[in-house]
Amino acid sequence: MPEENRRSSGKNILLHAFLFVGLLYYAVTGLMAARVVLAPLVLGTLLAMLMLPLTRRLEKRGVNRVLAVLLSDFLIIGFFVGLVFILISQFSALSRDFPQTKQKFAPKIEQAKRFVAEKTGVSPQQIEQYVKDKVPFLGKQDSVGNSTQKPVQSQSSSVDAGKIMGAVSGFLTGLAEALAGFVLVFVYFFFLQYYRHKFKKSVLNFFPKKARPEAARVLVESSRVSQQYLLGRLLLMSFLAVFYTVGFAIIGVKQGVLVAVLAAVFSIIPYVGNIIGFTLSLAFSVFGSGDFSVAAGVLVIFTLAQFIENYFLEPFIVGEKVHLHPLFTILAVIVGATLWGIAGAILAIPVLGIAKVWCDHIPALQPIGYLVGDEGTDEGPSVFDKLKSWVLRLKS
Repeated sequence: MPEENRRSSGKNILLHAFLFVGLLYYAVTGLMAARVVLAPLVLGTLLAMLMLPLTRRLEKRGVNRVLAVLLSDFLIIGFFVGLVFILISQFSALSRDFPQTKQKFAPKIEQAKRFVAEKTGVSPQQIEQYVKDKVPFLGKQDSVGNSTQKPVQSQSSSVDAGKIMGAVSGFLTGLAEALAGFVLVFVYFFFLQYYRHKFKKSVLNFFPKKARPEAARVLVESSRVSQQYLLGRLLLMSFLAVFYTVGFAIIGVKQGVLVAVLAAVFSIIPYVGNIIGFTLSLAFSVFGSGDFSVAAGVLVIFTLAQFIENYFLEPFIVGEKVHLHPLFTILAVIVGATLWGIAGAILAIPVLGIAKVWCDHIPALQPIGYLVGDEGTDEGPSVFDKLKSWVLRLKS
């Protein structure tokens, strides 16, 4: 009899494992397939939570609900449109300066070719051919950096034209999808804010009457978590954009506003975003100036900005509302990026933070909330942790 019980238990474990893997597979597949619909909905929901205090304040002052929601909606739209306008204008300036930058950088490219040839035995002609194949717009450089590519034959021209048309078609398709997603975000934003009481009652109706007050408190806490995190990140992004712009202007980086805004925008992605922002800033700065010594200035600027952000501004602005373990923070960013690209990487942290709030208040899910949280991870504060704690005490 005990042997039969063990066999039955083993079969149940295998059955549950197969069911879990199957459900996980179909869940991931479904999320990836529904990215075009779900990503704007999640972003619209988070933005609606972010702007809810402003909408409520306008309504308390006698503003009609439709007008209050529209004002909040247009404020967010204006922010994103302004950001896109800045990026487009800076990219336009960068494209105008590209020929001069290319000419300025040509001697260093030739120097790099000679260095590689001396160290590896690869001839400069082979390097030029490789660069021409991988980066066609650079072409072959003469002594003053002018392109000396030979005219291509008609067959090659037709192939290149086909590639260009394909690239343009892909770009237009992506642009159309992005615009459609942008419009959907703010359509969802409007309806979620306008009918927020109905949606709140609908969620609470899933719970027994005795549990509804607790569920209502969890909804309020979830909204507060997303509000504080997103608003804090936006304020920190604004600080970083200004700090980087001033710093890049001091060290003489061309299109410093473009580099600063890109680096600040990527900072919203935890851990990975700062690495991407630093790499882009380094590449733009060195390529734009043609001087490798500017890299030291970029490193100093990023180091100062990260120190001020992490140990002085973040405790005041973001606080400690999103208590997530660093491992699960990184996993959430990776999974989000895998499922929904950049949008998924940005949305991963607030979504995981809201999920943790619910897990902490549902007894059956509390072990999961403890697992993904930072509870029980203290092994003695470091010097930087003590500094952050001191700043938090000043805040309180």
